[in-house]
Amino acid sequence: MKFYGFLRLTKTFLVLFFPIFCFAESSNALQDAKNKHLVGESLSGYIEIVVLNDNSKSSLVEETELERFVKNINEQRKQSYQIIADNNHISVEIVANIAGQKLVKNVQPGHYAKGINGQWKLFK
Repeated sequence: MKFYGFLRLTKTFLVLFFPIFCFAESSNALQDAKNKHLVGESLSGYIEIVVLNDNSKSSLVEETELERFVKNINEQRKQSYQIIADNNHISVEIVANIAGQKLVKNVQPGHYAKGINGQWKLFK
């Protein structure tokens, strides 16, 4: 029962403060990359490059530039998750997973998210 209350507190904390911690990633660049179907949300709590088949990634942006962009956004997210984890005495992985569930659940129409089966889904 005590653990359940702790997770409830953590989820409440994420709902209230997650947008504040991740203000840097709400930049036009991230939204633009999502709109162009270059990146999508995953249940891990981090963005990934959208790969629709095994042979190709989107060619709209040079791959190394896109990989750097994704790495930068994910590093920002991890720093935010670490703050929340430290404040709640839990692992960063737990925070990232809770955030990932919320982010995937709230994917905007026209954006991709990776499902539990590892497949990308375009939300309509």
